[in-house]
Amino acid sequence: MVENLYQQYVNAGNEEEAAALLTDYSRDYFGAAVGRWDDLGRHLWYQHWKGF
Repeated sequence: MVENLYQQYVNAGNEEEAAALLTDYSRDYFGAAVGRWDDLGRHLWYQHWKGF
């Protein structure tokens, strides 16, 4: 999906838009991953807040 859009932008000569697409995609992916790790850490903390 992203690869196809990137190729379309590059083939059309819109290299700046192609770079922006990859930057935005990477930022969204990283943000989702960090958010998920925060959720998992919070869940683990709530499960074991009294100790093991």
